[in-house]
Amino acid sequence: MANVNWGKACVEPVGLRPLIFELGKSNTDPMKVLLKDCDCLPCNNQNNAYTLTLQIPGEPTMTYENSIYTLREITFHTPSEHAIEGSRKAMEVQFLMERTGCVTNGNGQCLTPNNNEFSRLHYAVLFDTGDSTPQWVSRIASVASSAKGYGRNLIPDLRFRDITVNIHSLLSTYYIYEGSMTTPPCKSKVTWLVMKTVLPIKSEDLKMIQDVHVSNNARTLRNLNGRKISVAGTTQF
Repeated sequence: MANVNWGKACVEPVGLRPLIFELGKSNTDPMKVLLKDCDCLPCNNQNNAYTLTLQIPGEPTMTYENSIYTLREITFHTPSEHAIEGSRKAMEVQFLMERTGCVTNGNGQCLTPNNNEFSRLHYAVLFDTGDSTPQWVSRIASVASSAKGYGRNLIPDLRFRDITVNIHSLLSTYYIYEGSMTTPPCKSKVTWLVMKTVLPIKSEDLKMIQDVHVSNNARTLRNLNGRKISVAGTTQF
């Protein structure tokens, strides 16, 4: 169950767990924009047939609980795939990462505790309609209609750093739960981090993204079914 609906009473505070993206070589090349769809790529889930996607070069990483995850791509979903107290937001941007290593001790052994049993780490950022749009989102929206079924450098001067500058100060306050992927093959063993701060997006930028068949590519909400939701960075809601 990858996308869930919860209320405040379900959330347990876990204190500070700072997060940061290590940029690697991602500032060397631009991100590539593509549209994953059933006409261009194998697809077996109609509800996720169309997903605007950014391919991330240079292997930026995030360390979570002594496990190292490499960012592969960023995907867009409208409406959001997560809901808080029953309310979905206008859009959700997901940073999809795979486990590629761990923090080690002097003997080369993985430090414990760690998150090694989870092969994937997904970080979700929710957006709702407002009076402004982060510049990187606006620029991606402006070229969304040109996206094809393969990656292209549609914004040659846009780097992953431009995204991290916008969200860096907000990264370390987030909800945590155990789930699965929201797109085929819907594998389990995914640690989901959902940023607590909701960012704004102008209605015109949202429409440009929705118009490339990205609208309604969110999975049906699932119940928690006994899973625990935690929040890092603050005990306030």
